[in-house]
Amino acid sequence: MSIGEDYTGSITERRRKNRRIAYQLTIVGHEAVRLIRDTLPFLRVKKEQAHLALTLPRASPGRIMSPEMQKSQTAIYEKMRVLNRKGPRVAQLNMHLSEDPQLRLF
Repeated sequence: MSIGEDYTGSITERRRKNRRIAYQLTIVGHEAVRLIRDTLPFLRVKKEQAHLALTLPRASPGRIMSPEMQKSQTAIYEKMRVLNRKGPRVAQLNMHLSEDPQLRLF
């Protein structure tokens, strides 16, 4: 299985500050959902973020999201930001978010 062969997207190459080459894979829409679902059983560190990504509301192409969908998307975005933070306060912030019924998804 090769990500480049199994999923439609683009791979870009760039040099990092330490001069090492880094590759970035960009996949959107249904392909992104498929990739997340396919890799979910193997995730350990980013499993909650993957679940959150799968709950993101999606509007049909060319359609505007309803205010409820926008509110839900914003709540998921904020929880994702907290989950991606680094440092010792992350666990404390996660507990705070899990108490908020709007952000409690699991």
